[in-house]
Amino acid sequence: LRRDPSQKALVTGLGWFATKHSAGVYSARRPPTERWQRTDPQTDQARLEAMESPPTVERPEGPASVESYTVQFSREGEPQLGIVIGRLGDREKPGPRFIANTPPESDLLWCLTRQEFIGTSGRVSPDPGSGRNVFWPQT
Repeated sequence: LRRDPSQKALVTGLGWFATKHSAGVYSARRPPTERWQRTDPQTDQARLEAMESPPTVERPEGPASVESYTVQFSREGEPQLGIVIGRLGDREKPGPRFIANTPPESDLLWCLTRQEFIGTSGRVSPDPGSGRNVFWPQT
């Protein structure tokens, strides 16, 4: 903001157990002269609910790509589980949305923390042993 006062900054923070979240938007500009007023959240909620959502599939199988993901860590600070939200099909013609885990391979999990995974192509299928869906990224 000091270098470019026309910009805005978003700062977020979590409480100790990640049960509380705070956010602040900062700017170097003076606030508008009129007083800020809270808008009715139902206005935004209605707009969100009117948006079309992709269908979901419980037992996905086939080519897929990653829309979003996260990595769960152990208490020792080691990555232990990759969680993927993705779409069947390809990016040009996306199909239904799914949720899956990645294989529990240490190298892959560390890679998820160091490289961007969104848009990665691969295959997803149910694992008969665990009952979970597993996303296998292309290598």
